[in-house]
Amino acid sequence: MAAGWPLARDVKGLSGMKPSPHTNAVVQALVACRARRELKGTTRDTPEERQAMKAQLWARLDARLSTWDPSTETMAQWALHVLAAPSEPSRAA
Repeated sequence: MAAGWPLARDVKGLSGMKPSPHTNAVVQALVACRARRELKGTTRDTPEERQAMKAQLWARLDARLSTWDPSTETMAQWALHVLAAPSEPSRAA
């Protein structure tokens, strides 16, 4: 019966696309935990600051997405390495 239905792999144009870290539940949890850990116990520990911190972390992941090689590590492993690395200075003083 299923012989007449196209399979997902038959969809054209998707073979070169990488999945987004924004849709990966483990990566979402890593970002939320990292933001919470960075701000916990500081005077900046507010919902607004957490959202701002998460936005910065997502921007870092998005900027480094091209460095992820799915044949060598999972997206969660890659995200953990990216988030654990010291962040590059975002503005010149």
